Amino acid sequence: MTWWDRVKEKKSIIYPESMNAVRVMTIHKSKGLQFPIVILADACETRKAAKDFFWVPLHKTYAPQLSIGLLPVSSAVKDTEFDYLQQLEEEQSFLDMLNLLYVGTTRAEDALYILSKTLKSEPPKNDSVTALLIAYLKQKELWEGFQAYRFGHPDFSKSKKAQGHSPRQDTYELGARLQSGMLLSSIQIKMKSDLFWSYKTKINIEDGNLLHQTLQWIKYQGEEDKAVEKAAQQAMLSTAEKEALLQKVKRIVYHEELGIYFTSDKTVINERRLLKNGEHIRIPDRLVLVNGAATIIDYKTGQAMPKHREQINAYASLLEEVGIAVSEKILFYTETMKKEVVA
Repeated sequence: MTWWDRVKEKKSIIYPESMNAVRVMTIHKSKGLQFPIVILADACETRKAAKDFFWVPLHKTYAPQLSIGLLPVSSAVKDTEFDYLQQLEEEQSFLDMLNLLYVGTTRAEDALYILSKTLKSEPPKNDSVTALLIAYLKQKELWEGFQAYRFGHPDFSKSKKAQGHSPRQDTYELGARLQSGMLLSSIQIKMKSDLFWSYKTKINIEDGNLLHQTLQWIKYQGEEDKAVEKAAQQAMLSTAEKEALLQKVKRIVYHEELGIYFTSDKTVINERRLLKNGEHIRIPDRLVLVNGAATIIDYKTGQAMPKHREQINAYASLLEEVGIAVSEKILFYTETMKKEVVA
């Protein structure tokens, strides 16, 4: 930490979003994002005025040269003719606090932990997050003093393999794939001044995940150069690494058994989330639609496994439930360049 205090103005941290670690950010920075598990720490924000002073109109006979005045935001203003301004400020600051609480509590996909604080007595007014939480518990007739309260029954011990779920949606698992950002194997430190990466901070990139990400950006033949260039920039590949990735991508896009699914006469949907009430999100790598029927393509690394077939069959079942016929289910193993058609 001492070292970081010295260098933080010159360096920044780049980290893989799939790393098995806690990601710390402000509520404002989390807007628009979703996370499997969210811990809302220090949830005891109090209502704060958005400004320190009011500009108010003045029409005083004893000071005709002054048309406006400056008053502090203070409860003392309530005893003046400008009490309406103080009331508006209090309402606005309460709304700001409520909006912040809303953003913080709606980022979680699976579980939300709210950590507030124990007070000596119950707050008399709803002017803090703690007070709002207490008010909610009272409304639900659950308030029994300052203690832990639990809603729902979170259980993260179930085997995803047994359920046939893809690890794709479990971004707190090391090795999960992302829809944005490249997967790196550890934290990197980047020089802000000259964007130089030393050998100590340069890390190995997981080839399979990098390939998956690059293929997500390709719908049709001819788009591979642009996709690889984007990957090279984000993952900071060397010229040799970039060329190796391009050649591997082209082997897939123009593969004798797979190339027909990359032609521009077809409708292609990459990495589209499939939702079903009460179940986890499933995300097939590629859907190719022809005359209303879908071909599902899922890329795999390593050896063929039964769970791969179970997974792609689960994708097919979801599509058929919403009325989309599935014409073919294809597993493509990127290391061996082998295609498997699942019955």
